[in-house]
Amino acid sequence: MREIILNAEQKKISEERYFKLRSEIVESQRINSQSYDRSILAFASAGLGLSITFLNKVIDFSNANYRIMLYLTWIFFILSIITVITSFMIGQKALKIDLNKIVHILDGKSEEYNKFNVWTKWNDRINFLSGSFFIFAIIFLVIFVSLNISPRYS
Repeated sequence: MREIILNAEQKKISEERYFKLRSEIVESQRINSQSYDRSILAFASAGLGLSITFLNKVIDFSNANYRIMLYLTWIFFILSIITVITSFMIGQKALKIDLNKIVHILDGKSEEYNKFNVWTKWNDRINFLSGSFFIFAIIFLVIFVSLNISPRYS
């Protein structure tokens, strides 16, 4: 493979393109993360509220079978909401550490560049969990309703 040799001006333009592209990617990630968190929070809250409020109109809860499915639905909706809120707090901690890392790098402490931010990894895991909890809540809700829907709706 040939090595490409750039003069100073080409290198400067290349770095400017890199940082512009990197900035655009980081901004896209930020927007996606915000949309994901908002969606999970809104849908989980709505699902919890609707399942508590309106399920009685479709299913006679006193005669319902497999009520554990509904209880699991509520637990998973609540866990989804809690993990999204937790991810906000952990995300803030991760950002503070990253900002501090940038200050150290600008002060000439290049060893900070490759330092691993454990809070970012935990935030990724918690975001994955919030989505998983939401999906489980939907699955259990669908199962509960399909097992208990009254004959007038089938």
